[in-house]
Amino acid sequence: MEAGGKMLTECHFKLNSSMQTSFWWDHWLDNLVLAVDFCSIFKISSFKDGMVRDFISESGTGPSWNFSFTRNLKEDEIPILATFLHKIGTPPPLSLEEDAISWPHNQNGLSVKSVYDFLSSPLHHNSYPSTFIWKSHMPLKICFFM
Repeated sequence: MEAGGKMLTECHFKLNSSMQTSFWWDHWLDNLVLAVDFCSIFKISSFKDGMVRDFISESGTGPSWNFSFTRNLKEDEIPILATFLHKIGTPPPLSLEEDAISWPHNQNGLSVKSVYDFLSSPLHHNSYPSTFIWKSHMPLKICFFM
């Protein structure tokens, strides 16, 4: 896994308004990328760039998920859809606050230093090329392009 992917798996998304968090691409649900983990459902989804809020309908009985597909489901896709709906559960409660990302490796929140420390720690040292970038024998002007 690349360094950026490792960083994202460490972030925790807190949904409030659900208007800034991508339904399919952000790690808002158990660090899953729904577009990858449920790719067959994603492929037939009519709305691939929607935020979480775009998939929630408000009604007198409360919020519910609202999905539309480019075609009817095939028989073998119905169990996958059932697993998908079970995994996402009920829609999150909505508020007027903005969505937030928390970074558990620094009590003050996300910072460049805390991400660098995380990625260059012995646990992740092999995946982050810190010595290649910071201790290279190449001229500095060239290092910036690497």
